[in-house]
Amino acid sequence: MFGVTILDHSDNGVLSLDLKDILLLLGSQAESSEWEISHVEALDGVGAEELHCLADKGARVPGQRLIRLASAVTQIIDGIFRGYQKGESEPWIVIQAVDSSAFDVQSDDKGVIHQIRQHFRSVVCLPIGSE
Repeated sequence: MFGVTILDHSDNGVLSLDLKDILLLLGSQAESSEWEISHVEALDGVGAEELHCLADKGARVPGQRLIRLASAVTQIIDGIFRGYQKGESEPWIVIQAVDSSAFDVQSDDKGVIHQIRQHFRSVVCLPIGSE
């Protein structure tokens, strides 16, 4: 997998993106994937409690549902979100929220990594083999 860390911050030092921004950038790829959610800490909003419950269950959820939930929280502080193409046992993408300071994104799809590099301002490479 190829990986990057997104470090875009606003002028006051707060992370200027959230999971929903990455999922929306991925578009139909995110929507058509099934997602495993784990180790989530989300703040406020109607989606936070449901994200916590889904993480506890460990079940896969449809991409459209994850996008809706990610858009219904104030902030994702921590969490690991593994995207699977239907019927696959290995994820094609892993998105990790890191202590409300960054998002790590890993994917086998070089095009996805390129798209992230083009869209966000501050993106650095992850060491190979990170997760």
